[in-house]
Amino acid sequence: MQKNGGPAAFGERKRHHDIVATVLVVDDDEEVSTFLRLLCENERMIALCAKNGREATQLFENFTFDIIITEIVLPEMDGIELIRFLRAHCPDCKMLAYSASQHADVYLRAAAALKAECISCSPFNVPALQKRIRTLAKNPLGQSSGSSAFAVSSRVQGLLDGLSQRMEELHGLFDIAYQITPSGKLVYVGPDCTKLGFEQADLIGSHYSCLIDTRSCDDCRRETALKKHRGTSNTLVRSPKLIDENRTAGRITKGLYVHLKSKFSASDEEDDSTLKECRAILSASGYWDRDIRMSDKKFLGTVGIIRLIYDNVHR
Repeated sequence: MQKNGGPAAFGERKRHHDIVATVLVVDDDEEVSTFLRLLCENERMIALCAKNGREATQLFENFTFDIIITEIVLPEMDGIELIRFLRAHCPDCKMLAYSASQHADVYLRAAAALKAECISCSPFNVPALQKRIRTLAKNPLGQSSGSSAFAVSSRVQGLLDGLSQRMEELHGLFDIAYQITPSGKLVYVGPDCTKLGFEQADLIGSHYSCLIDTRSCDDCRRETALKKHRGTSNTLVRSPKLIDENRTAGRITKGLYVHLKSKFSASDEEDDSTLKECRAILSASGYWDRDIRMSDKKFLGTVGIIRLIYDNVHR
């Protein structure tokens, strides 16, 4: 049974100035999950995808979400088990369930009994699906929630606190914390980005290069650094420093000098609280779903601290 109407129906994606909600899409069919992700992004939402319920629960431990959209029939941990888990651990999370199974009616009645919203997908009625998602993104007062777009989980906060402590000897103007996915998409950026002229919603959902000028440190990305250092001795001295770090413990990135982008040009007449050019030092750590020594671990992304420093900063 066809579940998708194709993302092309939604037209060219536009840049939005506010994030309505953060969404987790759970489906083992990549075409369907991509369709739902693009639909949510078109509605000014940040969306991540999981292939099964087990992967979804791991993401939920490390990220915060307003809405879960899930297929019921999934490998490893099905949608009903996932909904039960989330009802116990995240009772305020809103859920939308669907199923293409021949027993869809039975599964959706079970999901509804667990207070999940349900929708038909044989195929999806795209306007109805858009309307249902928009409704879920509203709180009881009819205002956009989007709160989790500007928050991090307690585990991520612990990593950020540790990185900040490592930088205590470096005096700076302020810190900007960030969290990115393995593909480099910002899922969190600290509120002090406003001093560079950005709102948090300007950056969240975009690639980190919208904030960090990678031209000033071409070897500070995994993609370029791994090519350059392939075949060389992998010592701590020679190890590259990375914005999108995947290493942990003693191998994390410390003391990487970067330039940050600013929305203010030299001709802008802004007050003294805004920076027009900025040099910064960055520390970053890889972020995994479990102990790095375990064979079935999964890389979830990078968390980091960017500290703006006094020297070479112009107001």
